[in-house]
Amino acid sequence: MQCTECEAPNRKLWVLFGEHRRPALADVQTGSWAVLQRCPTCRALWCLSPYEPYASFPFLALWPHDEARWRHSFAADDGRTLLAWHAFMVGKHYRSLPEPELGLVEQFRRRSCGHNPIDRPDTFHAADLPASTANVNQPLQATAATPHS
Repeated sequence: MQCTECEAPNRKLWVLFGEHRRPALADVQTGSWAVLQRCPTCRALWCLSPYEPYASFPFLALWPHDEARWRHSFAADDGRTLLAWHAFMVGKHYRSLPEPELGLVEQFRRRSCGHNPIDRPDTFHAADLPASTANVNQPLQATAATPHS
């Protein structure tokens, strides 16, 4: 069943800029350029990260793992793998956004001059995250990732 607040598990991505409804989430963990948030209604976890220019284009991506995996993923390389995962999720799920969010994404694409996860998948590519949280202490394999600049 879909959550009435964040629309999980059906919804995978939210745009947090522009004028439209947004879920009211609570911060759980904060790191450089990434924040883990929780829905108070269904307890789903969401990863927030902003994109340039000026970090003024934040997106929320549904986090498919638990809080411990997010902390471990962030600590493994100061969040680079997490940011790469987030960017991949933006590129993968942006087409599923409703209007007016889809229109806002198009504005973001124009404003970023093509330097974004949608138009530059070669720069903003997937990071290897584990499929389960059973092996939290095992190191992550990461592809090259940099903060969203």
